[in-house]
Amino acid sequence: MDRWRRAGWIGYQQFLVGEPPWLWLTRTGLAASHLASYNPAPPAISRLHHIHAVNTVRFHLEDERRSWISERAIRAGRYPTPQMERDTRHIPDGILRTPAGDICIEVELTQKKPAELFHKMAAVMFASDPRTHHSAYAGIWYDTPDPRIKKALEAAREAHARDRYVGRRAGIVKIFLVEL
Repeated sequence: MDRWRRAGWIGYQQFLVGEPPWLWLTRTGLAASHLASYNPAPPAISRLHHIHAVNTVRFHLEDERRSWISERAIRAGRYPTPQMERDTRHIPDGILRTPAGDICIEVELTQKKPAELFHKMAAVMFASDPRTHHSAYAGIWYDTPDPRIKKALEAAREAHARDRYVGRRAGIVKIFLVEL
């Protein structure tokens, strides 16, 4: 790691007391990795726990048959953004590419208002692939370490399931209580 720092490829900093340091690719490191379209910035302190949680979920899901597309890759234009209604546009925390289709991955760490969860869930349920105009996701998986958030997500899914126009799509939503 010292060699990478001396070469200017990575930034390295401890942001929170008692927590391990973080590293990230600099502009030079991104260019050397053929990732120049990414923003060369250290992670925002306010997002560290979420970034850690998303990466923990990623490490549990990704394998030789399933690959990961990060929110950062989507924002950098390295993956076509699913089409959504303008007022419900949402970029997932990750997309798991599987032989059965893409799965939208959401990691929820904070309690949200029921209406916000309902609309966010609707946005990803009805996102379409810009190339085929079919549903963008074969599944939508929510991961949370908090039983209260899991219960709120289940309530949003059930509200969608009761809607006669949406009901069939609610079946693709899976909610997992995870240890992070």
